[in-house]
Amino acid sequence: MDPVEEWYYRTFLDAGEYGLGLWAFPLQPGADCPANAAYLDGYYAGQDGKPVENKNMICVFERYAGDVAWRHTEAGFPDRLITEVRPDVSLVVRMVVSCGNYDYILDWEFKTSGSIKFTVSLTGLLEVKGTAYTHADQITEDAHGTLVAENTLAVYHDHYVTYHLDLDVDGTNNSFVKNTIATKRNEGGTPRRSYWTVRREVAETEADAQVDVNAAPADLLVVNPNKRTRMGNEVGYRVVPGGATAASVLDDDDFPQRRASYCKKQVRVTPYSKAEKWAPGLYADQSTGDDGLATWSKRDRGVRNEDIVLWYTVGIHHIPYQDDFPVMPTVEDLGNLIKLYADWHSRLIPYYSFDQFVRKAEKVGASSRVRVSFFLPFRVSFHVVTVTANCSLSVADGTTQEDPILGTEPPSTDNHEDVDPFAMESDDVDPMQEDLLNEIYEKTADEPVIRSGVESAEQPVAPKEAEKHQDGEESGGSKPSKVELTEEQKARMEANRLKALERAAAARARASQSQPTTETTT
Repeated sequence: MDPVEEWYYRTFLDAGEYGLGLWAFPLQPGADCPANAAYLDGYYAGQDGKPVENKNMICVFERYAGDVAWRHTEAGFPDRLITEVRPDVSLVVRMVVSCGNYDYILDWEFKTSGSIKFTVSLTGLLEVKGTAYTHADQITEDAHGTLVAENTLAVYHDHYVTYHLDLDVDGTNNSFVKNTIATKRNEGGTPRRSYWTVRREVAETEADAQVDVNAAPADLLVVNPNKRTRMGNEVGYRVVPGGATAASVLDDDDFPQRRASYCKKQVRVTPYSKAEKWAPGLYADQSTGDDGLATWSKRDRGVRNEDIVLWYTVGIHHIPYQDDFPVMPTVEDLGNLIKLYADWHSRLIPYYSFDQFVRKAEKVGASSRVRVSFFLPFRVSFHVVTVTANCSLSVADGTTQEDPILGTEPPSTDNHEDVDPFAMESDDVDPMQEDLLNEIYEKTADEPVIRSGVESAEQPVAPKEAEKHQDGEESGGSKPSKVELTEEQKARMEANRLKALERAAAARARASQSQPTTETTT
């Protein structure tokens, strides 16, 4: 944003002028990507036209950050509390581009809900210029930047990343839909005086499909009008803008704006064309603004029920601060979900699930455990089978039922995220110890536990968890307990434990005899 002659030329189109593949570099295991990542090699065309191989250019890993995909607790039954929860686990594909002074971390994140999140994170070095200033109080005019060190000024600037998304939702012919909210006055005989409803607009031409997401709130959808669910709804994806929704504020006759004129709108839709692949045009390094996305859109071609492309631009106005120098902390939330994410994230989420997902939900919904849970499986996430961690239905009567979709296996211990220490223990339990410990907990955990001033239903602990809790106390370990016991319960538990050990010793003595015996407990 510095208009002086020596600085004005610094308008970089990184992908078109430098090449994101050419400036991608090998990833550092354990730093750029977590310990559970797998790596793929990359190839690019060398100056002689021959392919050049680079190792570890892309990493793929599962991310479990402890977030919840969806949950519900049903407390409407006497003496029973039904809870169902799904962890939010996603598959991440990552590469890093170091183009000049800036580093871009590019993520595609595929979530179990069916959504796709794309993220651009910024780090690296600021573009700085020399100055005579050594203190902020000396600045009496617009310096076009922030003084980040003595004689060092970080200039204001913009970042824009444009995605070319050929979605082809359940077929090539798609439409672009804007759902906006309209307020209505209620003239009926009810006490309600006003309400809001949805106004649906289907884009007919390219002009109808240019959106400034900051101008007015709207749900943006890419749908297939020719494919419908059993309920009659069109299948599609919803575009969910993230935090980086800045658009260019430069004048149209400014040379940087002419080269990147498409940055005035975050969303554009065009008919698919093999010749229209890069937003700034085919030859970005020689562009004068007569080619590119904004120019193509002026043709105002039809986009309803056509093979269309969604162009999504994420951006920020970067105001540098002293903490950004000399090396910037990673800046996220630049873009979004499909449900589009741009951290700089945008994402794409399923607008209406495809028919096969609906049939899967109906199949799962036929089970007794789902009927008891008030048909929770109709959540979208039931259609994906990738995660096996912490996926059991917990009922307050102390039973744990296996999920028919995800099972009850613990997470893999090679995941870099924190793992429940109990999930890493062995499941091998001596049957006699299991019976004895089960008896102990039946006697000691028979009182309701008070949490946050609310009395909950009885929740006896499974024998395996009881054994792990007991072992942790004996070894002085710091593993968290699965139950909360009063001092009286602990005393009764210790007394019963000693009795159980005596019975166990007697049982082993009898088992060592040649004649089989049967233990009876009174």
